[in-house]
Amino acid sequence: MLMTNWITMHLSALAAAAALGVLWLAEGLYPVFAHRRPRWEYAARNVMLGLLNRGARAVFFPGALVMVATTTERMDAGLLRMVSLSAWVETVLGIILLDLARYAWHVASHHWPLLWRFHAVHHHDDAVDSTTAFRFHIGDVMVGSFVTLAVVGSLGLRVEHVLVYELLLMPLSIFRHGNIRLPGRVDGLMSWLIVTPRMHWLHHSRWIAETNSNYSPPFSLWDRVFGTFRVRSDAAGIRFGLDGYTDTDHTTLRGCLATPLRPIKSRPGHDTRLGVENRRSAPDAACLRSGAGRSLTACRPRS
Repeated sequence: MLMTNWITMHLSALAAAAALGVLWLAEGLYPVFAHRRPRWEYAARNVMLGLLNRGARAVFFPGALVMVATTTERMDAGLLRMVSLSAWVETVLGIILLDLARYAWHVASHHWPLLWRFHAVHHHDDAVDSTTAFRFHIGDVMVGSFVTLAVVGSLGLRVEHVLVYELLLMPLSIFRHGNIRLPGRVDGLMSWLIVTPRMHWLHHSRWIAETNSNYSPPFSLWDRVFGTFRVRSDAAGIRFGLDGYTDTDHTTLRGCLATPLRPIKSRPGHDTRLGVENRRSAPDAACLRSGAGRSLTACRPRS
């Protein structure tokens, strides 16, 4: 079992590296959004953040995960242990519940001011590509790791459930942030199962109504179920970023790390007035969503 877990952990890193390599090449050849800055400079900052986060997480998370999982197994504790399930059913259900927990955590990160201070780092850049999947503040990653441990303990999940989920999570995260265009029919079909780039671009929109949508991690089910799914017909017109942040804030490693220590400049879960930049980014008023599970097609952005 230890060997299997070790192999799964390394497969996750290899799968992420492969996905990044493929997307990086595709973005260079056929980008949807023009590259505003040298690609290597942009990628270096995001990947550096990712490496810092991975290193810090590696210090405590694997050991803590094994401790929590083995403790609940020894005590026969956790909701999933209350019923008898086959190994495959338990694994699939564990992945689904981990994904639901990650969706809930993502929504909370947008609506709770303290959490948003850290999560804003992922959003305040004015460009999005495959390397954005690594662009998180270390505080965001650390708190999210403790949330995962809490879910593992309360549900009675096994270590392999988390490892298999993370094996899927990182490559799909790189994919959904990709600066690539899929054929409309292909994108539409895929978006019923996983989050596609066209779907996730809206989540990085400067317009706060769109920032507060499409929260799902890899699987798009939750946005449809909880009424946070949004579609925009002119996706190429999306303007990325957050109001109030300067180039120093979002283009430097120091600025990204210092973001939580500074006053909140844009809170998508609480802003009631749109700034000038937000008004320019907003489509016409017909975009207000109505009805859970139905997609919303926005009109053209205002000029």
